[in-house]
Parts: sequence; structure tokens; C-alpha cells
Amino acid sequence: MFRKPAALINNTALKQADNSLKEIYDNYYKSREKDFIELIQLVGEIGIDEVKEVLKY
Repeated sequence: MFRKPAALINNTALKQADNSLKEIYDNYYKSREKDFIELIQLVGEIGIDEVKEVLKY
């Protein structure tokens, strides 16, 4: 994904992801796929609830 971050948009994993994660992508990370990939890694480390709290989502 780091080599072709735009492929993330059509990725089956994103389509099956938690709705909150999709909304975060749509609201904050459209056209910033590399940054979103880093966010996904952070979600894996600390969880979606912590990320949503930081974003005040």
C-alpha cells in the first residue's frame, strides 16, 4: 500500500472496514492516502476509539 496508496480507495479492505474509518477517510484523508495508511497503522496499535477521540469524531 505504501507504494501505491491510491489503490487504497478501491481496496476491498477499506470497503469492509468499520464505518467510522470510512467516514474519517472521507472527511479528512481524501487525496491524502499515504497519511491515511499511517492512520490505519495507528488504529492497529491503539484502536479506533482512541483515534476518534483525538479527532473529536
